[in-house]
Amino acid sequence: MCGKGRAEPLICLMQIVELVRQTALSKSAIRRAKRAEENAEHLARLRQSGQFQEKKDRKE
Repeated sequence: MCGKGRAEPLICLMQIVELVRQTALSKSAIRRAKRAEENAEHLARLRQSGQFQEKKDRKE
C-alpha cells in the first residue's frame, strides 16, 4: 500500500479513501443482509402462527 519513506502522498491518500469507501460499502451490505434475515425470520414466525396470509393474485 503506502510505501515506507518517500511514498507519493496523493496516491497514498487515494488508496486510503478507496479502502474507507469499500469498508463503508461492506458494512452497509452486512447491515442490509442482517435486516433481510431478521425480516425473513419474523415473516416465518407470523406464517407459522397463522397471523400472516399471503395476498392472492388479483389479476382477473
